[in-house]
Amino acid sequence: MQERDAVIGMGGKKSRQRLLEPSLMQSDIARHLRQGAAAAEFALLLEGAGPRLGQSLETVEAVEAPHAVARDVTQARAIGDAAFMAAMERNSDIIVMQCYAPLLVNTNTGAWQWRPNLIGFDALHSYGAPSYYAFTMFSQNVGDQILKLSMDGTPVQASATRDSKSGEIFLKLVNPQGTEELVNIELKGVASVASPATAITIAASPEETNSLEEPVKVVPKQSNVEGIKPSFSYKVPANGIVVLKLKAG
Repeated sequence: MQERDAVIGMGGKKSRQRLLEPSLMQSDIARHLRQGAAAAEFALLLEGAGPRLGQSLETVEAVEAPHAVARDVTQARAIGDAAFMAAMERNSDIIVMQCYAPLLVNTNTGAWQWRPNLIGFDALHSYGAPSYYAFTMFSQNVGDQILKLSMDGTPVQASATRDSKSGEIFLKLVNPQGTEELVNIELKGVASVASPATAITIAASPEETNSLEEPVKVVPKQSNVEGIKPSFSYKVPANGIVVLKLKAG
């Protein structure tokens, strides 16, 4: 490409700027179009949904993989996200914020660009992945005080916060195992705890997820927990995320 130099003033310093001759712009545009076409063909190859280099489009069979990108976000990934969030919550005196991206994905074949995503949609429907519900459980059940937490002899990840106005304690439990885990919970400095407590739970097989066809296959369920005291035992379900809402006296 032919070019000529011009010296221009920029911020008090001299720099070089390329100026194209008008007569050369058409050929330059054509070159960029050829490069763009090659890049697009290469991108399709990497995604496994396009032709091999040099293959005619007419000879390529359509690859039908609806919603595959959104279905990547399984319960196993929700467990990982929840364990990560529990660690952030335990250290929220030094962690200011966290962001999940990308958030939305058009699940029609060929319409998405990256994975994973929290919310899948088409023209008429939408659904949240298990991780979406894990995020809502954490964000909607949190206090303004961090409670000191010790975890001994258990694979369960946990975090605890307290609402300074209501006194309600939010205890989050994340079990990454394929079997339920019995945990012994002791609330020190608490005279009494109201019973029953409320448990919000999302649990499923690691590979299970939601889709346009089954949008609420893996979602949180609310239940009451009896026998709550300052010291009590609780079974965290396999591959489960639990928020225990405790009203301490």
